[in-house]
Order: sequence, then structure tokens, then C-alpha cells
Amino acid sequence: MSNRRGTRAEKVLPATLRSRLTPEQTKRLEEAMENVRKIVEEVLPENTTFEDHEKAVLEITNEVARSELERKLQSMADSYALRLHIEHNEDWHGWREVPAHEYRRHEPGTVTYHSLVGGLRVCRYTYRERARNGSTYVPLELDAGLMEHMTPGLARATTYAHALMPIREVDRLLRLACLLPPSRSTLDRSARDLGAYAIGSHDEIEPAVRADETVPDDAHAIVLGTDRTAVSMRNDDNLQFRIGRDLRRPRPRQPRFGARREGVSWHMDYVATLSFVDIRYERIASRSYRVPADEEPSYVATAMMEDVKHALAQNPRLTLSIVQDGAPELWNLLREHLGGLATVGEWHEVLDWFHVAERLARCAELSADDPTQRTRLCDSWKRSLLERYDGANAFVRSLTRRARRVSNPVIAAELAVHVSYFRRRQPQLCYRMTRDRGLPIGSGVTEGSCKSIIGTRAKRSGQHWTQRGLSAALHWRTVIASDRFAATWSHFAARYRASVLRPS
Repeated sequence: MSNRRGTRAEKVLPATLRSRLTPEQTKRLEEAMENVRKIVEEVLPENTTFEDHEKAVLEITNEVARSELERKLQSMADSYALRLHIEHNEDWHGWREVPAHEYRRHEPGTVTYHSLVGGLRVCRYTYRERARNGSTYVPLELDAGLMEHMTPGLARATTYAHALMPIREVDRLLRLACLLPPSRSTLDRSARDLGAYAIGSHDEIEPAVRADETVPDDAHAIVLGTDRTAVSMRNDDNLQFRIGRDLRRPRPRQPRFGARREGVSWHMDYVATLSFVDIRYERIASRSYRVPADEEPSYVATAMMEDVKHALAQNPRLTLSIVQDGAPELWNLLREHLGGLATVGEWHEVLDWFHVAERLARCAELSADDPTQRTRLCDSWKRSLLERYDGANAFVRSLTRRARRVSNPVIAAELAVHVSYFRRRQPQLCYRMTRDRGLPIGSGVTEGSCKSIIGTRAKRSGQHWTQRGLSAALHWRTVIASDRFAATWSHFAARYRASVLRPS
């Protein structure tokens, strides 16, 4: 074992950067660190606490970082010639059939770009296309990959945090970490704009992300499920939100305090999940999907089917299973889309056990007056469904007989509804066979996604939403829940960059 302790620079620098430093550069870095130490000691009183020492060091290093970032951007802005070419690379700034167009220097301006360590004030020029009514762009923003007037680092942190918590908490968290983000309104506006463009470019980014994914080695089956959950929406939200469109421009203006005048109403959003499970029907990995209430649910099913096709192309032996509650429209949705896949011959269907158990308890309550008898009856039905291969037939016959014995017409009518419900779904009550095939009988992943994706983020006390604001947060939240944030972000950030070339 080596006892080499290494220099301070080697300890604090990432390995990738440390490997590039020459001995001379390492020495200069240590001299800079020594200068920071001396400044801190000179500024702080002798009996200062470690907390104050830490705060002073972070303030100084933040200013060093801010100054360097500002210098770099200004250096890039000053390097552009009077004429240049911009190759848009099919990004939102304006893809053309011609690979690159020539632009001329247009108007100067001083702009503040936002970073994790404070504002970066830069003097830069806009450039105008050499054509009638030509487009105007800022080469600095395209070359540096600035996103909604944010540096890539701040944009990534804001997007991720906004998907998890309200922007007020994002601002507090960044400042508690001794960072210097812009105002809360700027964070909120930029997060919405980033989310809107992410939705607009999703149909192009998702296939590229999916292409690099592999099915887990121990995956035994793919389990699908859909559900709906309510969200409080503002009634004065007049924006016609549509999945797949670029919502970046124009930015809609919402009336102030509109929700107080017009009120709110609850809309039902669609949530869906695709899970890989092992032979013990334990979840290995999952994908989450969400679509707004005013969109066609087929959009979420189409995205699921693309993931199914990709998984089956890698492992055709995977079993397909649907586990969800008894809503007919949700079953028809998945059946229709699975039936349209040429690579899918059959799939397994099972009714979510939790919803069935709730109905069993209600049926037992209606069928017997004595609490002890109710418990025994309910347990008997559960054992029949879970342990017998013909449990569904036996249970439906038993429930039908119980319903015929009830003399109270009101109770009899309610029991008849339950009998009809179970009789129509009798093939999906195959719990013993489902367990034997190593498949889950509960839709816990889907139910949990309703809570973790929408409930936790969008149903806090007093919250009400516009569709644009809600979708900006929940789109990235589904990406995070699907373990796709890093891959999606790399493709997404690249769309804010363009090649700025000097004319030949």
C-alpha cells in the first residue's frame, strides 16, 4: 500500500481535470489556494468560528468563479467577426434546409446572464441574417450553449430542482448552499420556459435516449399499468396546450390573480408506468409517463408501446402483463395499442388486487350483519381467489348466491352492481396463475407514480396550476422517475447550441 498523501490540489480537483495538469500548473494552483487562505485570514477576526470561516471562503471562491465565467463569455463575445455563419443543427433557433446562413453584426447590447455564482454582465452583439426580414440571433448564446439566459450549470440545477419542489424552495436551497442564483421570478420563468421547450422537443429526444437503453439482465416480465388522478387547475387558463408543440415562444401572459376571480376546478391527468420485474415479481426498473387531462390518452400509450418494442427487440422472451384497476377505458386503451404491435402475440391481464380487496370487504359488509361473519366471509373469498386455480368461478358463484338471499332491495341493488362488476372481469381474477408465472398481482408501481409524480408535487396545500406551468414541472419529474434525466439532458442542452463559423 502506498503512503503517498498527495498535494492539496490533487485532493480537491476531479480526477479528470487533475490528470491534465502539468507540475507547473499544479504549483500555480496551490499558490492561488494559498492566496485565498491569506485573504480569508486577513479579513476575518482572530476568534472567528469555523462557520464564518467557511462562509468567507465560499464567498471569495464564488466571486473568483463568477469573475472567470464573466471574463470567458466576454472573451467569446469579442472574438466574433463582423460577418459569420450560424449552423443551427436542427435546433429550435431555426432549422433551415441550407446548412448555414451568413449573418452580419447588428446591434450592441449589455446583458446579464445568470449563473450559480451570480450575474455575468457581458457586452455582446446581435447578428442579423442577410435576407429580407432576416432572423436575428446572439452568437454568444448559441456558441456557449446558454439556456434561457442561464449558464448550463444553473439551468440544469433549476430544472431538476423545480421538478421536485416549488421554485420558492429551489431558491432557498441554492442560497443555503451559499450559491447566488437570480431572483425567484427569474428562476420560475426560466424553469417554465425550459420545461415548455423540453415538451416541444420530447418526440425527437426520447427515441435517441431509448436507443441507448438496455433491458436489465434479470428481467423476467414487463408490467404495464395506467391510472388517472385529479389536479387543481385554474379556470382562467386559456392557453391551448398541446403535447409535441414548441411552447417556447410566444410566452403566454396570464392575468394576475385570475384564479381568485375565476376559481379552480379539478382535472384528471393520465399516469402510466412500464416496469421490469424479476422472477420474484419484484420491480427492477420502471418508466413513467404522464399526459394532461385535455390531451388524448393515446399519447401516453404510444410512448409506452415504443418502450415495449425496444425491450422485446432485445429480449423477446419477456412476458407482458397488464395490472390496473377496473376502469374500462384504461383497459381498452392498452389492449388497442398492444394489439397493434406486430411483435406482441399475447399478454397477461390481472385486476389490481388492492381494488378487488376493497370491493370484497364491501360485498361482505352487505352480505352479512355480524362483524365476525363478515370477516370470515371476506377471508374465505380472498383465499379462494389467491389459492385456487378456479377461484374466480367459485367466488363469483358464492357472491351471486349471497346476493339472491338479500331481501332489502337497496342492498340487493348494490350487491347486483358488484356481481356484475366481477362477472365482467372474471378472466382477470386469475391470481393463483399470475403468481405461478412470477407476475405481480398489484398495481403498486402505477398507484405510487400517481402520488410521487403528481400528488407530491402538484397537490400541496393551496396549489392551483396553469397547464403550461404544471407540465413544465411534471414533464421533467417523469423523466427523473424513469432514470432518464442525465441522458435526456445531454440531448436537450445540445439543442441550445449551434455552430458559429467564420465565413471562408
